Amino acid sequence: MTKKDAKQNIIHAASYLFQSQGYHATGINEIIEVSGCPKGSLYYHFPNGKEEIVLAFLESTKINAAEEMQEIFDKYPIKMAVAYYVKHIATQVMDSNRKAYRIGLVALESSSISEAVRQKCIETFDYWKAIFQGYFAKAGYSEKDSERLADLFIVSMEGNLTISVTYQDSSIMLKWLEQFLIIMDTYHPSH
Repeated sequence: MTKKDAKQNIIHAASYLFQSQGYHATGINEIIEVSGCPKGSLYYHFPNGKEEIVLAFLESTKINAAEEMQEIFDKYPIKMAVAYYVKHIATQVMDSNRKAYRIGLVALESSSISEAVRQKCIETFDYWKAIFQGYFAKAGYSEKDSERLADLFIVSMEGNLTISVTYQDSSIMLKWLEQFLIIMDTYHPSH
């Protein structure tokens, strides 16, 4: 295993664990076990321990989710892109191997104990919001409406992820999607 592979394995294992059971319930030894990497590799790549690992998890999640968003939103008109993206996330939300880019649990648990983590969560949410806001603007929504829709989309998606996981029912996201598409129509310049 190369050093780069070891680092990615650690981030991947931590991502799975943080999203499955939260920041506080995830221990360094558990990350080592799930990653299959020796303890020395973990501390070589993350000498400051768990906080540094959670920051790497947040950065990785920010970038991976953004790439997926852009791939979908570049391919379809705005309403189709929103629908496809939400349906895509809904299919992943119950998959134990893929946690659909959930950072809400980590944000709630760790942002009050670490300013660095809190700032990284803000950076991640703002980054995603800017992407969505850009696509709404590109579709013809005003700057103000694009910002409102992006805010609503991010907040609603985070809430829907939490509720869907709690109820073990991804159809909750699809019900919300119907309402969000109606809201999009009320903001669109053609109305």
